[in-house]
Amino acid sequence: LNKKMVSTSPNPTASEIIDLARSTPGAWVSSSSEQCATELCLTYILHPSCTELPSDLFSHPSLVLTLRHLDLRKCYSLLSLPKSLGSISSLRRLDLRRCTSLASLPNSIGSLSNLVELDLGDCASLSVIPATISECSSLTRISFGAATTSGCNALKKLPDEICDLPSLTELDLSKCKFLSALPDNIGRLGSTLRELNCRECKEFKSLPSTIGDLSVLLELGLSKCVGLSTLPEEVGNLGMLQRLNLTKCKNLVGLPSTLSGMISLTSLDLRGCKGMKSLQVDCVLSALEVLDLRQCKNLTLLPHNLRSIFPKITSLDLRQCPKLSSLPSEMLVFEGQNCIGGWGKEKLAFLDLRECPGLADGEIIPVKFDGWGHTI
Repeated sequence: LNKKMVSTSPNPTASEIIDLARSTPGAWVSSSSEQCATELCLTYILHPSCTELPSDLFSHPSLVLTLRHLDLRKCYSLLSLPKSLGSISSLRRLDLRRCTSLASLPNSIGSLSNLVELDLGDCASLSVIPATISECSSLTRISFGAATTSGCNALKKLPDEICDLPSLTELDLSKCKFLSALPDNIGRLGSTLRELNCRECKEFKSLPSTIGDLSVLLELGLSKCVGLSTLPEEVGNLGMLQRLNLTKCKNLVGLPSTLSGMISLTSLDLRGCKGMKSLQVDCVLSALEVLDLRQCKNLTLLPHNLRSIFPKITSLDLRQCPKLSSLPSEMLVFEGQNCIGGWGKEKLAFLDLRECPGLADGEIIPVKFDGWGHTI
């Protein structure tokens, strides 16, 4: 490694970084984060016109043995990574966010046995994930998640081998708008995966039945998966799931009848599910505390036994449900325009019925309770 390409300052100034970038096709600078105070963390500044990294970039012994965090963010013209990347046996985090021209990862990535985090957010041209990724035995987090509108738009399929990662706890696929489906064998991550985020995976038409094998999953994000009309019955097997987000799944027409198995579910977000006309839940969700039904424009009916199927509910948001014309019996008791009682007023810390004109035309006065149960 050429010492002239490395900033010796632990906290390089902007001018130092600019000078390095101008003087060479690419330049290393040390990072200044708190994590990097104890680990070797380097950022590679690539000249905007460069499409590839030097083939011997990762060949220096000190890098191979000591580099922990490699930051290649915003190398916009970078088309590929050298095979030598796989030689950095010490690497724990690889950040490739917004490498918008990067089309694939090298097969040698499987040699990174100590890699813990891989961030590929907004790699708009990325279309191929090598099967060798399954050999990254320490990998706990993979993110394709987008911070901008582009996302990983070229990614249409994940390799089945990604489900063989023995340590994976978090998989973020948000804004992979052209990803056709989750791998059929997603359930093979059942003993490790805790967070699965599929926000704006708009091409999903269904979820594989093996999703029910994710026995330690805590959070499932499916917001804006507009191609989903139903969920598989097997989601009811997610006994440790705490949060289920189905916001703006506008074609979702209902929930499966097997939800009783979700004994840990505390939050259910159905905001903006325009295809849902009634909330049909035929079982008890014993842990549910927060139910969000805002902007369910075609919702007309709530379960008559709402109190018994959601015994722990404390927050219910029904704002902007214009077709909702009635509430479960004795949920609210009014005297004139004042809510004087009912189990809803006693039980709920938060209730929002504003902008529900169907209720205003009947005996219910649209009302909102704040966090102390007081009418606003």
